[in-house]
Amino acid sequence: MCKRTIITLTALAAAAGCDNTGAPSELDRPRVLAVQVSPPHLAPEESAPVDVLVGRADGTVAVVAPDSVEVLSAPAGSPQSGMVGHGADGWAIACPDEQVLAGLRATLGLAEGEQVPITLALEVEVEGELLTATKNVYLGNHADNPQLAGVTANGGSEEDGVLVIGAGDEIPIAAEGAEGEGELSYAWFTSVGDIDLYLSEAATLTASDEPIEGQLVLVVRDEQGGVIWSWRDVRVE
Repeated sequence: MCKRTIITLTALAAAAGCDNTGAPSELDRPRVLAVQVSPPHLAPEESAPVDVLVGRADGTVAVVAPDSVEVLSAPAGSPQSGMVGHGADGWAIACPDEQVLAGLRATLGLAEGEQVPITLALEVEVEGELLTATKNVYLGNHADNPQLAGVTANGGSEEDGVLVIGAGDEIPIAAEGAEGEGELSYAWFTSVGDIDLYLSEAATLTASDEPIEGQLVLVVRDEQGGVIWSWRDVRVE
């Protein structure tokens, strides 16, 4: 039987990865780090896959498909209830045509051409634990997720794509090539030490005092509900 953990991905809780069981930036337990819909703003008759970035107890992350997705509080038989579906490539959401969107705007009291917000409710099983999360999506106009070239580290060395740093070393880390709509927010996670200023574009990784292998992860969000992530494999010697 799966243990159920509820994680509400509001902007602040999601950025901090809060689940009340450990340090926000520490990768040491099953948790949802981010939910991505690509794109998060859909034009009429456009569809988008749903992916989940999860942390695992071994200190690594993975991008997985959710086990279930539904539109939160959608009445049975309503246009909203039929927007999500599961196929060979996983779960996806489909924006209806302009006529249906016009009806939704009227129901919600929105102006003509205004984006229609919906909230997705997701379930994903990670290491026998059933986690839940929510994700806001906007219908009516296309807008992409933010961009992120990668993660930079000012120190250590690289061996076969792995960042190698000394035990106890303090390494400045930063987002590389982060661009998006409005102000961006950042959240760092790792299993190889501690991160100072873990909600900042630039932070400091203090490596473990003992040899360890793990990952350094960055999640970037914009003000329009978009999200992107990147990570590096790290070895502490």
